[in-house]
Amino acid sequence: VAIDGAHLHLYGKEPRPGRKLGHVTVRSDSAERTREIALKVEALLADHV
Repeated sequence: VAIDGAHLHLYGKEPRPGRKLGHVTVRSDSAERTREIALKVEALLADHV
């Protein structure tokens, strides 16, 4: 993920219904900034699903 404060962790699993393929860790110095980063990640993922 090309967003400062966000890191994508992929598990290397084959996709199938209901399977978790990874997660995104968001780190920042405030709750407000964390929310802003998370919303950017959400928008980026929505464009690629």
